Amino acid sequence: MISANLAVVYSPSQTHGLFVTPSLSYSIAENWDFGFFSQVFFAQYEDFYSPVQSYFLRLKFSF
Repeated sequence: MISANLAVVYSPSQTHGLFVTPSLSYSIAENWDFGFFSQVFFAQYEDFYSPVQSYFLRLKFSF
């Protein structure tokens, strides 16, 4: 089974912050899951621009 999710948070303040969290999970077997997750944050204020990005892989065993 494949599962995809997306969360988005926007701040209409001066920095116009945007936080995006996409994820994708795949069930390899009954007790095994493989996942890809990301956290991306963008903010802009005058001459300052801050792209912060994190990416994760996860292999999970459930019992």
